[in-house]
Amino acid sequence: MNTYIALIRSINVSGTNIIKMAELRPFWEQMGFTNVRTYIQSGNVIFESNTKPDTALIEAQIEKEFGTKNAAVILLTPKELTAIINENPFSKQTDFDKKKMYVCYLQTTPTQDQIAAFDTLNLGEDKAHFGNNVLYVYYGVSAGKSKLTNKVIEKHLNAYATARNWNTTNKLLELAK
Repeated sequence: MNTYIALIRSINVSGTNIIKMAELRPFWEQMGFTNVRTYIQSGNVIFESNTKPDTALIEAQIEKEFGTKNAAVILLTPKELTAIINENPFSKQTDFDKKKMYVCYLQTTPTQDQIAAFDTLNLGEDKAHFGNNVLYVYYGVSAGKSKLTNKVIEKHLNAYATARNWNTTNKLLELAK
């Protein structure tokens, strides 16, 4: 049995695509997954499966069951999430403030041209660094005051994305172990 972490994009944000976690757990179980756990109200599901889940099928079932739009699923293993945490270039800074740290998980890999174009954006006080299908974002002031939103990231990288703060990222790994 393998453990997976599913990050669902675009649910429970700004009052759209509302799915209560109490409804999401039995839904996940009906799809044949076991040991299903959710974490906070932002679309984080930890579960077990004998085979690698088909994210397109999960997305279609979520849309059918809950009537959501664009609720993309990004699937990680604990090993992949460990690597993402360990490879964070900002966490090694002496003045690292975990409240300013977010990881933006990308559903598809951006092209080198998309990365190069993104790197030319004026991010102001914010800093961004590409990893393996993630964009590490360290906000200069705070995520709430930044112009570097998920919508901007998706537009420039032509990919679905969902962000999690540093505490949530680490907690998901802890729950998956």
